[in-house]
Amino acid sequence: MVNLRRFEVVKNNYLLDDKKKHDKLYPVAVDFKDLTVIVGSNGSGKTQFLKALSSLVVDSPYKRKEYKVNIDANPGTRFLIFDEKEYKQRVENPSPFDGNDYSSHLVRQILRKSQSTGEGQLDLMESILPEADDEEYKGIVFAYDEPDHNLDFKNQVKLFEKLKELSKDNQVIILTHSPVIMAKAGEVFDMETKQWVNSREYLARFGVL
Repeated sequence: MVNLRRFEVVKNNYLLDDKKKHDKLYPVAVDFKDLTVIVGSNGSGKTQFLKALSSLVVDSPYKRKEYKVNIDANPGTRFLIFDEKEYKQRVENPSPFDGNDYSSHLVRQILRKSQSTGEGQLDLMESILPEADDEEYKGIVFAYDEPDHNLDFKNQVKLFEKLKELSKDNQVIILTHSPVIMAKAGEVFDMETKQWVNSREYLARFGVL
């Protein structure tokens, strides 16, 4: 179910102090699939891209005015975003899409506890992954920033399979550095080349395969 078809960040005011870096990263646009895995080296703009997407949600910690974006999405698309600031957003009763005004009503924001161990991260992921038959969550766009953090390869595979199952009735966006997640995805969006690439070709670039 593709509710979010395309998202483009044209300008990021947070990075304008370093215009050279800004102009290297932007503009960048992603055409989304049911399951979208976004990769790139540190500093390639993955997290900034997610922050820009998060800024569309009412009461987001990121200011909408700091980004110039273009979005192609169904009216009323809802987001559930888990990002580096370790917060959870549950959104319902979305406002209709109206030109540049794309917003939803935040009904709950839960601060995530810091997870320093693999067991803690696995427990956390178990708690924020909805059941496949949970009607409340169907149609929502889920976005995760490095959900595989601190997980061993076996549990990364387990996590990916759950996220893949989730993508049957929802869109799922994963930002990752994990070669396991990349290999399982088959195709990834590379923030450095700004295009979709074959996972094996991407990993081979770094001598992983």
